[in-house]
Amino acid sequence: EIYTDDMVIKSYDKASLLHDIEETFPTMTKVKMKLKLSKCTIGVEEGQPLGYQITNEGISPNQAKI
Repeated sequence: EIYTDDMVIKSYDKASLLHDIEETFPTMTKVKMKLKLSKCTIGVEEGQPLGYQITNEGISPNQAKI
């Protein structure tokens, strides 16, 4: 068994995001990877997974964790 805490699908626009999701989800199904819906966040412009700050400007270390 493998446990994954965070996964990021980063895209530049909504059309690309939908394409990337449509490409990613079948791969996840193929390898029998499951998502816990209560922990999913889709369509946000920024977030802080894995100790990093992810924005539309790029990825940088989360200053609160340094």
